[in-house]
Amino acid sequence: MNWNYMQPVTIPFGEGKLAQLPEEVRGLGKTRGILITSPSFERRGLVSKITEESGGLIVCHYAKISPNPQVAECEECIRLIRENACDFVVALGGSIAAIIRGVKKAVEALLLPLSLDNAKNYLVPFLSKVERGEPCDEIELQRFHEEYTFYINHGGNSY
Repeated sequence: MNWNYMQPVTIPFGEGKLAQLPEEVRGLGKTRGILITSPSFERRGLVSKITEESGGLIVCHYAKISPNPQVAECEECIRLIRENACDFVVALGGSIAAIIRGVKKAVEALLLPLSLDNAKNYLVPFLSKVERGEPCDEIELQRFHEEYTFYINHGGNSY
């Protein structure tokens, strides 16, 4: 069985798809990646295989993701992304979705310079989400605290 699923990224699936990794990555204009996975995939040799099949595009990996990823795991991934100037992520495993969401939120926060406008643009939707009773994860709460502190300390009005 072979298929592609798009939302909002393509997820190639099926026999022989790993060999297409370099083509997929280069097609996106990316050159330096991190592989994020759990220890079991490293023990089975998949980390080495994917790294080799990437043709030098995977420059580092983090294979310590737990079933319920913690903020410290996300922070370690971000450290590796920064140190290795990674511009793409290959995720392998079920609990990876949680860490990818965390990495994405943290990277977005790192790339967005702190300013009153940027802080307000984050705080308003966050507070609306809380008012609707939607759940927030630890990374969102940590970012809220940082943005709110910056906002208040730099002359922003309290809501």
